[in-house]
Amino acid sequence: MEISSILYIIEDAYFDRWLNKIAKTDEGNHHKTMLECEKLLKEKVADKNKEILNKYICSADCYYEIRLFEMCEKVLHEGIKIGMDIQKIISEQIN
Repeated sequence: MEISSILYIIEDAYFDRWLNKIAKTDEGNHHKTMLECEKLLKEKVADKNKEILNKYICSADCYYEIRLFEMCEKVLHEGIKIGMDIQKIISEQIN
């Protein structure tokens, strides 16, 4: 099984729960501020520029999601390697 497949399984199982926990700990209210600013921008921007703004917002979201996914994939891969190394050490100690 590929690492990305494992990551998708973990994401499906835990993503919403983790996202809610993270949202509750947003002490600086960054998410709320971001959404309010996005709303204001959409209201203030001229109609001819709204498409550009929407593309920017979508591109920025996609970019950070891809970076986050790649980081999580690397962390998961390292975690699996560490787990395998620990298992190998334990197996050697038993034998």
